[in-house]
Amino acid sequence: MPFHHIFLFLLFSAFSFSSCQYNTNSQASDADTTEQAVISTSTIDYLIIAGKKVGAINAHSTEADIIQYYGADNTTVRPIHIGEGETKQGIVVFPETENEIEIIMDVAAATGTPEFVRISKERTSWKTQEGITIGTSINQLAELNGRPFPVYGFEWDYGGLVPGWDGGKLSNNLIIVLIPQKSDAISPTIMGDHQIQSNNSALLATEPTVGSMVITFEK
Repeated sequence: MPFHHIFLFLLFSAFSFSSCQYNTNSQASDADTTEQAVISTSTIDYLIIAGKKVGAINAHSTEADIIQYYGADNTTVRPIHIGEGETKQGIVVFPETENEIEIIMDVAAATGTPEFVRISKERTSWKTQEGITIGTSINQLAELNGRPFPVYGFEWDYGGLVPGWDGGKLSNNLIIVLIPQKSDAISPTIMGDHQIQSNNSALLATEPTVGSMVITFEK
């Protein structure tokens, strides 16, 4: 899938969640009961190793593998919106719960394998091996990366995208969008189609956190 489609997939998730947070949380309460029943009887792996795995899911997992591992009651196969009116075949694990993930398959067939996985729910249990999750701050990301990294300016199509880690410790198979927690602090210098370093004081004033993340696989 072209990179801009991956980004639109990220962006659609991040901002649709922030605009519908109340409804998402209220709908999740009933569905959480189903997931908790599974967790109480088995150990769910919520560990992400970018490029390698998202829980039990890896580059070679088929639709049947994913459903067998997580159970038919906790998985839904359906077209998933990826932006610009387009959809792709995908699998949703733990739908309508805090631990929901969306898996886009490379082909719309039972023989397809994951192209990438999106995670976007607040209070999710999913974390990378470094501890990155939804809500992780920009300062935490920089510390884990071992150096500053670029961020696209806010309030345009690619606003808040981290295009790479500038040779730091974090994997380029981890793609994230940052969402400012203080939108009233957004100044013209950190808006639009240009890259800003993560240690920029104007950027830090908006207190950005991870709003959505996509994990791609090494194949």
